[in-house]
Amino acid sequence: MIHQQDAVGLVTFDAAIRRYIPARSRVGHLRVILRELSDTQAGEETGLGSVLHDIAERVHRRGLIVIISDLFDPDISGAEVLKALHHFRYRKHEVLLFHVMAEEELTFPFEQWSDFRDLELAGRNVLLDPRALRRANRGGLRADGDRLRSSIDRPGIRDLPRPLPRQEEKQKMTHCGSETVGGLART
Repeated sequence: MIHQQDAVGLVTFDAAIRRYIPARSRVGHLRVILRELSDTQAGEETGLGSVLHDIAERVHRRGLIVIISDLFDPDISGAEVLKALHHFRYRKHEVLLFHVMAEEELTFPFEQWSDFRDLELAGRNVLLDPRALRRANRGGLRADGDRLRSSIDRPGIRDLPRPLPRQEEKQKMTHCGSETVGGLART
């Protein structure tokens, strides 16, 4: 960013945009973005489709839009997320999507009944039988991700599915003495 003088911005969001930092190419702007990334905390449940549409309308200059997300959205079909991604393409942006998920989200390796704390909805706990959940959701999140990726596969939108690195996941899981899976933490 600094040497190439590329303009870089940042948007943080959950159900709505929490912070919008317009693209700039000044040296001090990088510090603002890094500070915001460092200070950002998990918020509420994510409304990915509607928020991405809002961002597509706000970003006027054509550029590269980098989305780093687990792509969890209340719209289970993912239709709104797909429409929003194509909205960026309609506005002539290139889209680079980092679909990040912990390996535990994909395999759900838990064996015993567990009380999970929802990280997106404060005060919500869910008691789950992991074996029953795996049986009910046979294709699982991996199949949902594959379905979404095949729908995204369009010129100008690149999807790079990435499991979270092991060390980062261990740090994430030991934060506050709990295990984290998706938007749930085992307490």
